[in-house]
Amino acid sequence: MNKKKRVVAISRQTDIVAAYRLLLEVKRPDLLPLFDQRLKDCPGSARLEAITFTLLDNWFRLQPSVYEDPAKGGPDFEARHSLHRQLFVEVKYLQAEAVAQKSGLAKEGISESGWFSFITPKLEEALKDAARQLGNMPGPGICVIGSDHPEAGMLMGAFAASTLLTSESHIEIPISNDGGPAGDARVVTDLKSAAFMRPSSDPGEELRSMRRSISAVILVAFNYEASTASIVGLLHHDAARPLDWRVFEGVPFARFGSAPAPGAEANVEFVISHPKPLGIPMLLPVELKESDLRGEDKTT
Repeated sequence: MNKKKRVVAISRQTDIVAAYRLLLEVKRPDLLPLFDQRLKDCPGSARLEAITFTLLDNWFRLQPSVYEDPAKGGPDFEARHSLHRQLFVEVKYLQAEAVAQKSGLAKEGISESGWFSFITPKLEEALKDAARQLGNMPGPGICVIGSDHPEAGMLMGAFAASTLLTSESHIEIPISNDGGPAGDARVVTDLKSAAFMRPSSDPGEELRSMRRSISAVILVAFNYEASTASIVGLLHHDAARPLDWRVFEGVPFARFGSAPAPGAEANVEFVISHPKPLGIPMLLPVELKESDLRGEDKTT
């Protein structure tokens, strides 16, 4: 009597989540109930998790595995590259509703007035928990922040990456006693929402490094229905475990060209000369390998 073989069909475009869910079912069944609950309660979060895994696997070829411990927490994924034996990735989703509220841009897109605000404080807020999840890891930690708001590509583009390094800025004009300008105008920031530094209260230290467990941030604007994404990043200037940005080939990372100092002009540069976001024209579902189906550990 012939036994029926289980056949799993994964469509090219719409089943990125289904393919990732199947991988969890085979490799990490302990996490499947948590993922299913996330998919029910916040579909965008589950979709970004699946998209991040397939980007690590199919696009950047980083041999990812699911690292999360349902009891202890920790980063979502572990990955590897010839430049780094271990990389750790934590994924944070910004709901379209929250982005709309902070930016002033409706979920339907730009309003007729054309007015909007950048979401730097919202991005910085997402880093707080990520820093804890990535703490004490033996390799560089990467925080992926993503959103599917219709204008996420604008709100999480190259300008947003550089602004997250410094916090939002404003023009300052020194005023003399007679009310006129006392010097040239300059662009300043209070570092209120800067990703990785704050003014220090220590008399011997002017700036204090923060969140050193996060080696880099990757901003992902994605459209799940169209299976597209655009990516930019930023690098920590004083990471506990620095990331070699070449691991993520083609991603424009913003970084400080020189060490930041109070009163000095922030020298923000990109690792590639034209910081156009890396566009992913077609996200493909992750494919289970034969070793996965046999239950082998591909990291050995």
